[in-house]
Amino acid sequence: MRREKLAKLMIKRAERWLESSGDALRARRYDDATYCAQMCVEQASKAVLVLLGVEYPKVHDVSDVLRAVEGKMPKWFKEKLNQMCFILTDLAKRRSLAGYGFEKGLDVSYFADIAPRALEQAKFVFENCRKFVEDFKK
Repeated sequence: MRREKLAKLMIKRAERWLESSGDALRARRYDDATYCAQMCVEQASKAVLVLLGVEYPKVHDVSDVLRAVEGKMPKWFKEKLNQMCFILTDLAKRRSLAGYGFEKGLDVSYFADIAPRALEQAKFVFENCRKFVEDFKK
């Protein structure tokens, strides 16, 4: 499969994770909203790496890889890269708690203040990654 096609499929998947995050937030499933927001930013970021021909590691936080290939990115994307990498790292740390916090005695209310911000952060990363993929080689 060509890189461009794969990256577009990944962006579509990231968009579904973003929609799921919003749905979960509205349903007050705050842990699910946080988890889905993280999956969105992970998938969207990996779509950028695929498009650039970079094989990404099978980890949730690929911010180091994104920074390593910054020179291949357009200026507008580079200007937002630090913020996107911060978000990617932050949400990757929260992902395990969102998925398995019950093992530590956390319930859904623990994420009530985290989830709305996670969704907004995911929207920011998603929109920039989608633009990167859509504008590639135009």
